[in-house]
Amino acid sequence: MKGYKGILGLAIALMMVISSFGLAFASGMVLTDISNHWAKEYIEDIYERGITRGYSDATFKPGNQITKPEIIAMVANLLEYDAEKHGHYISKYSSDFSQSNTAAWAQGPVAYAIEKNILSRSDIKNLSGNARRHEVAVYIGRVLEHHAGESLNSYYVLPYRDEMSIPQGAKVYIDLLLRKNILNPESNDSRFLPVNLITRGEVAKMISEAAAILDKTEDVIVITIPKEHDGIFLKLMKGNRTIISVLEEGKEVFYDVAKDVKVSLDRKRVSLEDLTEGHFLKLESTNNEVVVIDATTNEETLKGQFSSYIEANPSIVTLRDEDRRSHVLTLLDSTLVTLDGEKASLRDFRNGDEVKAVLSGDYLLILEGTRKDREVEGIITAKGPNHRPTLDVKTEDGETKTFSLGRDATIRRNRSRSSFEDLRLGDDVVLQMEYDEITSLTASSVRGSSEGILRQIVIGDEIKITIRDRDGDLEEYIITNNTIIRIDGSRADVYDLRLNYDVDVDLENNEVTRLNAESFVANDTYTGRVASVHRSADVLEMEISDDEILSVNLTGDTIILRDGADIRLRDIKERDRVTVIGQQERSIFIADTIIVH
Repeated sequence: MKGYKGILGLAIALMMVISSFGLAFASGMVLTDISNHWAKEYIEDIYERGITRGYSDATFKPGNQITKPEIIAMVANLLEYDAEKHGHYISKYSSDFSQSNTAAWAQGPVAYAIEKNILSRSDIKNLSGNARRHEVAVYIGRVLEHHAGESLNSYYVLPYRDEMSIPQGAKVYIDLLLRKNILNPESNDSRFLPVNLITRGEVAKMISEAAAILDKTEDVIVITIPKEHDGIFLKLMKGNRTIISVLEEGKEVFYDVAKDVKVSLDRKRVSLEDLTEGHFLKLESTNNEVVVIDATTNEETLKGQFSSYIEANPSIVTLRDEDRRSHVLTLLDSTLVTLDGEKASLRDFRNGDEVKAVLSGDYLLILEGTRKDREVEGIITAKGPNHRPTLDVKTEDGETKTFSLGRDATIRRNRSRSSFEDLRLGDDVVLQMEYDEITSLTASSVRGSSEGILRQIVIGDEIKITIRDRDGDLEEYIITNNTIIRIDGSRADVYDLRLNYDVDVDLENNEVTRLNAESFVANDTYTGRVASVHRSADVLEMEISDDEILSVNLTGDTIILRDGADIRLRDIKERDRVTVIGQQERSIFIADTIIVH
């Protein structure tokens, strides 16, 4: 079987978990109900191969009957089904599945089995219910016929007493399984019992013995190699021979590789394992073995727009470059496809979507797409100038992106028609995009309020105030020309505000729309540790939080106490824990009382 030994471990690691099938991918699971069952060794074998994982309660239920989708899933896994690599086959038969009751979890294995000549397309309509013995014989027989190179006899005599009741189409496969010792002619009193239901234990035996035959099969056809040759590297297979798979003119061909092969990548010596799908290869051979492999990344970048996608074998993508020229490209199994930064399928793309493609010749290695028409939600963090309007928007994923405003873009803010000038930092926005240009924008302001003690006033190009709120947090807000300010109930100006005023504010985003202040200045109390003492200046500095130092000024009226007794500034040491009570006057904090703990 092609590459069976070389990628068996990978097949196990990538095994699909099928909840409807009762499988559970649980590392190290011990099946608890097979220790005394006649099929124990076969069940353990297919478990270790990753063909089945039993049920989530650590049982295999070997005596239970098996359904048709379950046996097809086992056969697909036997043939190295990988949902991620082969799941696209589902769409090929989507119209058939829509007219059947095939469970969603089974559609991938069924489609893969059709591709592998185990089922025919018409079988999709007849996959409900439990599997019968003659049906399972056909499935396993087709595995050996198409994937182990086993031939079917034109003439045969079945040794079963009920041979006449066996469906004609199953007989040739039953003969094959008898010749390969997968079936025993003497079991069931020499009866095949074709319409009887089959158990999971019986199926495990047949699958295990078929797998053993596949282990010994070399169905890789090695092509006679010209002295010099080239192509696109697909994969490496190692077993008793080393074989590389190369894509040439849309076809996959296989070549033997010499043990002492010399391999270079972009003119640097490397090993075979360093080659990855998409590398361009120049091959040299001797005695029908590749002895030199000269690989290059051979990558070029194409920017343009998505045009069309044809799902086939291989699949084809058509892209238009920036000069509107069409490029027809072939997909590889490893082609990486993303859309708007997320892993995607080419079926997700639409005509006109913006793309960046990495190519190797006519083969597509990477395709990164951006929707032509898409929606972006976020918060405005910056605005460009009015003559060239742009917005920096922090999106839901935390990334900040810059978008240009289209000339004819419509803007609505708080449900009213607005202009670019009306937008504010902090506005929640929903952008309708065509590529990276905004075609329409809906904005809404975020309203709130805060109250606390006024701690700082900065007057410059913008007027900013800092308030310590009731939770002790410092918050900075912007005062605009439209901010309504009242002090003790009377209209006032920002220049009338004083530090330590008690204030409450109404906010729109980070801007103050209304500020009420009380001119009464209350004493403040802080507790912390002394950072330094400047006795000559009658100043001590204290840590009141991890990132804030308060400079405390003493006057002749300042009282300093320790254990209720008066002390002097010189008696205070660094790291002493102190509580100060006083007032902020402009930018200076003056202590009335200092208590040393």
